[in-house]
Amino acid sequence: MILTPIPGTVLTEGLRAEARIRTENWGLFDGHYVTYEPRLLTPYELQRETLRAFRKFYSLGRVAARALRGDKWVTLLRLEARRYIGEWRRRNRAFLGRLREELFREARFLAAAGLRRRARRVALPEGLLPADAERFLRGFFQRLGVKVVSLKVEARESAGEMAERAAEALAELRGRVDLLILPALRPWKLSMAGEPLLELAGGLPRTALLRLPLEEDGTPAYPAFARVGMVFTRRIRKVSRAFRAALEEMGERLPGRR
Repeated sequence: MILTPIPGTVLTEGLRAEARIRTENWGLFDGHYVTYEPRLLTPYELQRETLRAFRKFYSLGRVAARALRGDKWVTLLRLEARRYIGEWRRRNRAFLGRLREELFREARFLAAAGLRRRARRVALPEGLLPADAERFLRGFFQRLGVKVVSLKVEARESAGEMAERAAEALAELRGRVDLLILPALRPWKLSMAGEPLLELAGGLPRTALLRLPLEEDGTPAYPAFARVGMVFTRRIRKVSRAFRAALEEMGERLPGRR
């Protein structure tokens, strides 16, 4: 079963205070649907892995083992559970599809902006990002097969000025990058999960701007980086492995939070 916020509970009040409840459709609050924004997984991953655990627990091998032991009632219960899981998947194919499509929001944004063909390069301004965050970014993107380019950009009071200086630095490279990463204007929160991560950078042709999604304590936000990673690959497991390995190099561990 999936953790589900039930009205009137401390859990629900905490998630509501953080604006992490995804839906008010109470028909989905039966323990089989992702109804809140998780911190260490995307909603799609949480839903998928829950279904995978169900299938493993009610596998034909386990059913056969119970049958061989003569446990008639458990065998019948597990066969019925297998039937229900298959029926649930068929009935909720559209729901699963919507969760998966959320991962490709940034990839669709770039395609709509005419940036479908990817150079597989990102630019980091030297000295503007915390050293540990820069180390994380290099490890994360390199594991996705993306080249990281350093730019010499001085800190400016406005984002427009920094973007202008970045444009000049990019012109000197004589090459295109997919993303220019700049410091965030505010900490990233799970309540921002529905907001776009990328924007077109004025004065930077064929380049998108990414505000570094760090939580208030400086930890990279996995749900946000999962979507960024899907710009360069269609394999969420590859993105997840890259994120966790880069986080370890950064010297952090995934916090034990929901």
